[in-house]
Amino acid sequence: TGDSEPQVDSPVLAITEIGSTIFVGGKFSQVVQGASGTPQAQPYLAAFDRDTGNWISTFRPALDGTVWDLAPTPDGRLIVAGQFTNVNGAARTAAIAVLDPATGAVVPDWSVQLASTGTSARTLVRGIDVEGSWIYWVGNVTQATGPSGVLRKLARAGRFSAVTGEPDVAFRPNIDGGYGTKV
Repeated sequence: TGDSEPQVDSPVLAITEIGSTIFVGGKFSQVVQGASGTPQAQPYLAAFDRDTGNWISTFRPALDGTVWDLAPTPDGRLIVAGQFTNVNGAARTAAIAVLDPATGAVVPDWSVQLASTGTSARTLVRGIDVEGSWIYWVGNVTQATGPSGVLRKLARAGRFSAVTGEPDVAFRPNIDGGYGTKV
């Protein structure tokens, strides 16, 4: 749904580890417990026990689109990036959100509202990287509003505070191409 890259037909697009849990994101709609298990609905993001390989059925975040990348924050939370409009129905979770890795709940003290102007495609964060206290990202994002409420114009790449989600206005790379119109 809303996938701007349907030609990429790979069920798993991202894997990361936090503690003894392996998180898997992608374009899948269900998971299976073992080779002969019954498929269980769990689209786009799932968690598995690193030592046993078992699906962790208590981690059940609800996303409505592809997960393109995953990363842990410095304090052990899970960053989810992709082409979804929300996580668990929460506001300000389009394309990127920070989740509690035990429950899948949206972390309430981290938020950023992203948008893509000049395109009808869903807002998409395609890649993320955490360096120190910053989350670097790339995608079709052209504006972001952090917790301060200030709208920031962006050019398909930038960085947010890993602690709050506030965009860094000093870091302003200008990437032309790939998504939407030139900024």
